[in-house]
Amino acid sequence: MKAKTQKVDLAAAARLVRARDTVLCGFVAGQPVGFLDALGARGDLEDVVLYTGLLIRPFALLQNPGVRVVSGFFGPIERMARAAGARVSYLPADFKRPRTVGAAHEAARGPRRHVAPRS
Repeated sequence: MKAKTQKVDLAAAARLVRARDTVLCGFVAGQPVGFLDALGARGDLEDVVLYTGLLIRPFALLQNPGVRVVSGFFGPIERMARAAGARVSYLPADFKRPRTVGAAHEAARGPRRHVAPRS
């Protein structure tokens, strides 16, 4: 069976993010720069949480009040953004017990809608 593929541009991909969605992206070189730029261009985001770490540049989404960034590594950009009033928080990682840290964070935050990539 041949896999179905569908390509969308970055703006269309960013439009898939809805209110109260959780977005997860990699640290440093694993960050989808074009997607994060497109997401930052949206003015209609509401209670979107981005999990990442060590941002490689000051993305516009840091200035969006509808976006909260949870960083696993607090680098200089996260520190500057937080000092400027951005919704940036640090989530310490315990690599021996990753479920414990994540479960505690989610329990404090409440239920979220998670979107998995379609195959």
